[in-house]
Amino acid sequence: MNSANPLQDNSKLRGVWVALATPFDAAGEVCLKSLEKIIDAQIAAGVDGFVPLGTTGESPTLTAVERDKIIAFTVEKARRHSKRVIAGCGGNDTKKVVELVKSAAAAGCDGTLVITPYYNKPTQEGLCQHFLAVAEAATIPVLLYHAPGRTGVTIAMETFARLFEHPRIAGVKEASGNHQTWLQLAERFGKSGKVLLSGDDDMMATFCAMGGQGIISASCNVLPKPFVRIWKQAQEGDFAAAFQLQLTILPAVRAVFAETNPGPVKYALSKLGLCENSLRLPLVPVRPETERLIDQAIAQMQKADLL
Repeated sequence: MNSANPLQDNSKLRGVWVALATPFDAAGEVCLKSLEKIIDAQIAAGVDGFVPLGTTGESPTLTAVERDKIIAFTVEKARRHSKRVIAGCGGNDTKKVVELVKSAAAAGCDGTLVITPYYNKPTQEGLCQHFLAVAEAATIPVLLYHAPGRTGVTIAMETFARLFEHPRIAGVKEASGNHQTWLQLAERFGKSGKVLLSGDDDMMATFCAMGGQGIISASCNVLPKPFVRIWKQAQEGDFAAAFQLQLTILPAVRAVFAETNPGPVKYALSKLGLCENSLRLPLVPVRPETERLIDQAIAQMQKADLL
């Protein structure tokens, strides 16, 4: 294993990261003008960084040219405002993932988020070899993405331990929704220097109380202000306030996950005037009942001055 450690400080990966939606225009093409609006709104709210090309970014439907364009645009915008970028580079072909990671590094990204391979469902040994191959080829920090409900693949705690021995595997976005997994991660790795980020938007305050160090959030596209505030409260140790704010935004978070992400997020962003309500197949716009649910949530958040 290559022992060279390119990480300057894993703390730079902590905080509030928005899993950016990829806006399309009415013709279905990537719309950088709308992406700029979304990024500007996040910057104004005080997020720490951006994660383009994840699940929320509809990455499986993007061409290589579109990926490069989105990363270059996001990095350029982020640099102007001293923000950071972690590129989504997931896939179920290790060789292709390695190439995506190399491309993200060349574009100036600060890290990469790599989900467990889906559909082909590797064993724990296969997971180890996949992530270690990516880490060996990487020149930027690698964050594991654990979302078994989405991929059908679970990382065992001993596999985490083995992977975290690699200096370029910087931490994990943990989105299992399992408190026991969160506790075990905090107990075993909370003081290891690895970054433990929540991937469950309805549990950020709880995760931070258990030792988490921030979030990569899809609903942050719509609700950046409260997520930034929850993180500040958690850093100050005011978990009572953080929990209360988490409860306040819970109906809105549930609304933007009422159907498959990012359908509800796209609708909410369109209602806020930030992008078209346009998705690429096989995703489709949300149903009228979900639209009404999101409309109500937006009105409530505006009344509470949380948008």
